[in-house]
Amino acid sequence: MAVFGRAVVRMVIVICGVLAGVRAAAALTPDEGILAFASDRDGDYDIYLLDVHSGYAHNLRRGDHDSQDDQPSWSPDGMRLAYRAHRDGTNRLMIYDMAAGSSREVMPNAIGSPSMTPVWTPDGTQISLVVPGGFLGFVDADSGQTQYPLTTIYPLTHTWAPDGGQIIYSRPYSIFSVRLYALDLLTGRQRSLTPPRGAYTFPDWSPANDALAVIHRRDIYVLDPGCLPGCVALGRRLTDSAEFKVWPTWSPDGRLIAFECLDNASSQICLIDVESGVRRQLTHSPDHVRNIKPAWRPR
Repeated sequence: MAVFGRAVVRMVIVICGVLAGVRAAAALTPDEGILAFASDRDGDYDIYLLDVHSGYAHNLRRGDHDSQDDQPSWSPDGMRLAYRAHRDGTNRLMIYDMAAGSSREVMPNAIGSPSMTPVWTPDGTQISLVVPGGFLGFVDADSGQTQYPLTTIYPLTHTWAPDGGQIIYSRPYSIFSVRLYALDLLTGRQRSLTPPRGAYTFPDWSPANDALAVIHRRDIYVLDPGCLPGCVALGRRLTDSAEFKVWPTWSPDGRLIAFECLDNASSQICLIDVESGVRRQLTHSPDHVRNIKPAWRPR
């Protein structure tokens, strides 16, 4: 009887701890250093919130096995999280409300592009994403009303300038290269930012609007958007290792960059200090687990 009682007590403690974690994750303020990322550590891909300081990761949608959830993207106020849910053979745009602790479907099964890659506009009213055919379109975050194609730029990934004036995106140029382009949203003018040769992918604009993080030759480089094109060779190389890096994302204060680091066996979330170059690994999952697409919560 005593053994049974102790087991019940332990179970209650575990349950209370889980519930406390859920409440704490829902109540987190944007100043606490939070990363969202996707992981299949529980079987299906789910969205997780990671406390950068403690390393604690919370499954935001534990128990929902109806869809594969990935590609998280924060609203500018840090209170909503857009993500892609793959369900019944189609991709759906979803938004998780941090205050309500629940998700809603913004666009039903109208999106078939496997890339999607949702990104919030700087004013927080719309979400830009890749729609069928490779076009870039807009979705109203409240009504779900769509406006696409915005333009025929065929982006792989894209990032907004903090002032909302332009988008920088990556697009295949030839079988051997992927180039960065800038789209001026006022004039519609597009210009190439990188040389015809080489691969420049996963651009992410810094919060201060003064630097651009990109992946080039499997490493992270920081470029000055003001001198592009023509100054790629002057870009600062932050990493130098054999593993692949993808999806760099700036911290709100611009001091750190989180990214997905991959080798043949694992995919983890890593972090690097932009000034010192000091790097650390934030997740330590087994080789068969994938931790992908980090997104830093804004202040």
